[in-house]
Amino acid sequence: MKTCQLFNAITNAAPALEFNFATFHLSCRNRTVQHDGEQRHALSQRTFSANQQPAPGTVQVWEIALDMPASVVAGAQACLPEVELVRAKAFRDESTKHRHILAHAALRCLLAHKLRCNPREITFQIGPFGKPALPAERHAALHFNLSHSGELALVALCDAAEVGVDIEHIRPVRDPIALAKRFFTPGEQDELAAAPPEDQINCFFRLWTQKEALLKATGQGIANGLQRFEVTCRGGGGLVAMDGEKITETEWSLANWSPHAEYVAACAVYVRNATIALKPFSFADI
Repeated sequence: MKTCQLFNAITNAAPALEFNFATFHLSCRNRTVQHDGEQRHALSQRTFSANQQPAPGTVQVWEIALDMPASVVAGAQACLPEVELVRAKAFRDESTKHRHILAHAALRCLLAHKLRCNPREITFQIGPFGKPALPAERHAALHFNLSHSGELALVALCDAAEVGVDIEHIRPVRDPIALAKRFFTPGEQDELAAAPPEDQINCFFRLWTQKEALLKATGQGIANGLQRFEVTCRGGGGLVAMDGEKITETEWSLANWSPHAEYVAACAVYVRNATIALKPFSFADI
């Protein structure tokens, strides 16, 4: 695959949706915009290009469709080093294997575009709880995170601080209240129990994605911090307590939205009132 094809795959995609974390809850209640045939919540719609330098504190979140034909999967494999291909081959289910390839190829394409290098040559350092990062001595200012579920993936990039992103395909949960007792704080359990029965599963995943995005931003695993953060799914979501202490102001920016029907996503970054730019990734030219 030629480098110019790689960059075209990124820059030829559609314009982004952009909103500010601090006011996102207002847009969730008051306005939606149409994007790629789906309704999205956003404060405003603005043009955003991968070639533009985002404002300080901006988090770029790229949405990757993972339901692609075999020809696209074959092209995406050219972005992956041998170690990634071996990891993908370990999946017995073909669709799972293909989605893994596409998600990780998109991550490497986006990083390669930022770093102006071959995506196969990118190396990662693994943190104590398994979070990958770029080598600090070379790329300390560029932070990233990847999440995928079902037929969608998200890649978050930020040059200001560590970032975490999570996406979940909303699926049946036999007893969300019982599950919440294992993982959620008492306040989150109360909020979930107070939700109408028909909304409880959606509320469960909104709480879960926010907590996981925060934990991924800090680099902690689920087993090491689910109780540290208390979040809410009221409005556009948000952080309400940390380490058992209620908070009114925080350096954390946390947003929760629905990228498509039956999906919930969240993004967390340690930057006050950060801005997030949502943009679709295209494999068209790979």
